[in-house]
Amino acid sequence: MGMTQRYEPERSHQFFEDSLSSSLSFRSYANSFLKNNEYFSPYTQGFTGIGVFFQPQLRYQLDAKTKIHIGYHFLKYSGLNSVSESIPLFRLEHQFSSFFTLVMGQLYSGLHHDLEEPHYRIDRDYQNNVEYGIQLFLDKEWIHVDSWLHWAQFIQRNDPFPESIFAGQNYDIRLFENEVFGLYANAELLISHQGGQIDVPSDIDRTLLNTMIGVAPQWKLAPHKSITLQAQYYISKVNKQVADVTSEFYYPYENGSGLLLRGRLELHDISASLSYWTSQEYISSIGESLYQSISDFDRSVRQPSRKMVVGRINYNKPISDYLDIELQSNAYFDLDDSHLDYSYQLTLRLDFSVILN
Repeated sequence: MGMTQRYEPERSHQFFEDSLSSSLSFRSYANSFLKNNEYFSPYTQGFTGIGVFFQPQLRYQLDAKTKIHIGYHFLKYSGLNSVSESIPLFRLEHQFSSFFTLVMGQLYSGLHHDLEEPHYRIDRDYQNNVEYGIQLFLDKEWIHVDSWLHWAQFIQRNDPFPESIFAGQNYDIRLFENEVFGLYANAELLISHQGGQIDVPSDIDRTLLNTMIGVAPQWKLAPHKSITLQAQYYISKVNKQVADVTSEFYYPYENGSGLLLRGRLELHDISASLSYWTSQEYISSIGESLYQSISDFDRSVRQPSRKMVVGRINYNKPISDYLDIELQSNAYFDLDDSHLDYSYQLTLRLDFSVILN
């Protein structure tokens, strides 16, 4: 029930077929993106991301429950002659049962976590796509749970930067469902921590906790047509704080809250939504800055109370067996300042696999 449809074609929530045991395959995933942020608010600056990230991988299925992924991640921005990121990929995945999966190494990350925008900025899906750590999936008929630990910054002795860790959980729960009506609940937990004992800036030790709980009744008008109402309550809490108020790691608000009310219409490949956001001293570590009470580039800009209306229209359609297209437009209207920010994006995703033996 998050901000965008979860895109994870290579994940399977069932046992692998026994006939595919000891098989080797090649998977190619490419994401060509254009994301233009026309932001002029004091909370964040506008920018355009245009380019492609490409992830070729070899996958070896050891048996009916275990497979290994080995590959590389390349990020290339248009307008730059060099590759901006080149990261080796390794993932070990084991299904303990038909509903429980363990992943170690490269995580199913980014938009796969299906976090709402106050907790996750959409641009991070291409800016910080690769996450490493440990991940657990619980998939049953009435509940989906994604739990992960992402070790974002490893440190060695006397490194000039702090350790950085993110941990999160996302719950999608079906409370009731029939042919015409469904009632769903969702919850999110995101913990971000910076600090360590063996780095040089040993005075940096901060932890931010973000949580959300929501409920969503849905009316099914016809196949692939529905109306959904969502109410979500957010809390931000600083559990550990940096003592130096001039530090870039200092959080000026230690306790915050927010309320998001949304109506969404789904018509086949098109979805449109209108949301109302109100918050008090709300902050988030990796969320969209437009929802927060502090600026991400000017520490002097702070506004405890925020009110905003957000509109979104999204078109997502497979155009072949290997390719799908997504168009999205977002508008953010600040009710306090009568100010409009907007963004639009075009994404082409190529995903195909070939069995080599």
